[in-house]
Amino acid sequence: MEKLDFICHVGFDELHEIGTTLKELISILDKNDVKEAVLSPIGEGWIHKFKEQNRNISKISIKSNSRFIFFCSVNPWFEEEALNELKICFKELGAKGVVFNTVRQGLYIDSPMIFPFIEMAELYKKPVYFYTGTPIYGLPLNLANLALKYPKVHFILGTMGATDYWGDVIPCVRMANNIYIETSLNTNVPAVLPGFVKEFGADKLLFGTNFPYSNYRLECEKILKCNFSREVNKNIFSLNAKELISLD
Repeated sequence: MEKLDFICHVGFDELHEIGTTLKELISILDKNDVKEAVLSPIGEGWIHKFKEQNRNISKISIKSNSRFIFFCSVNPWFEEEALNELKICFKELGAKGVVFNTVRQGLYIDSPMIFPFIEMAELYKKPVYFYTGTPIYGLPLNLANLALKYPKVHFILGTMGATDYWGDVIPCVRMANNIYIETSLNTNVPAVLPGFVKEFGADKLLFGTNFPYSNYRLECEKILKCNFSREVNKNIFSLNAKELISLD
């Protein structure tokens, strides 16, 4: 089954001492039948090297003949500089969305510092991805609060609340129906997704790996272990993402 990986990375994260090259990433995508992938900054690209990494990923995306989909990142602590960078990414560099790692950036997901960036994403009609699962700056319910404030924006609850807050995933979508759920880095997928699909359907689920932070094969297999129909799996593995980021 063809797949679209909603988030992965190229480069090196010094904090976690992990990384991958573009050649290595392409090889593992090919082995797992992944035809397209969202590529976003890694490590220091979430903090102070966002400009450098945004431009590198933009070039990779352009050269890849649409295989790689560019999602930029900016750090709200840089205020006007970061806001101007986000505008450049949307208008000039071809970014299809924006990623925030508020745990690494050191602010709450629903901090007022975030508001101008969400408003720009709303203006350009771009989805917004947040890493979740790490207290105190990655709480899913804070994302739900932000999503309620901006009902026209499509938000992605990244990593499904990870290991500690996966139980908040369903309550978040009950609160705000403009939230999508991305499946990477969470071992509880087979326990959570069947109930999610029963209540909400499969239209708000996005397959992602966050490679190189994950084992690619296991990220694929944990969704298959849910024993969904082929139609549901197609939605999760590719169709929902294509619709969200307006790809044919």
